[in-house]
Amino acid sequence: SKRRKLWAIKKWLQLIAGIRERGLQPLLIGAGAMDRETNGAILAGLQQPLPNLTDSLSLLELAQLMREATFYVGNDSGPMHLATALGLPGVALFGPTKDAIWGPLLPTTEVLRGYDCPESCRNGHDCALNLRCLGDLNAAKVLTALDRGLAASN
Repeated sequence: SKRRKLWAIKKWLQLIAGIRERGLQPLLIGAGAMDRETNGAILAGLQQPLPNLTDSLSLLELAQLMREATFYVGNDSGPMHLATALGLPGVALFGPTKDAIWGPLLPTTEVLRGYDCPESCRNGHDCALNLRCLGDLNAAKVLTALDRGLAASN
């Protein structure tokens, strides 16, 4: 929904490689021009393609897909809230948004930041720290959280 909430493409590529190394099949979801652009860039950076469901699912179809999924990883977004509401274990990649207000409502979804900015910085608009909260988040930290979530759900 907002560029400041989006994780870097190169980090998504690293994460996808780590997910595949764990024997899991990642796929892309989304809707709208920004998601088409982002997911297109991710696909362009991959040597092996993966399913791209951008602009192809209704909300009901997305919920049905999530009911069959093992885990969810995504930006601070509507699909993250849907995954959480369905009890799907997951990781929410948060940047300059107040997760106390806009974060997941259930503990099945872990909020991650690369740098824990002060609460005053989380107004979602002006950032004195050049969005370190999301920029410093690396794929290794997300994969560790994924492993934790998978272990807890088994």
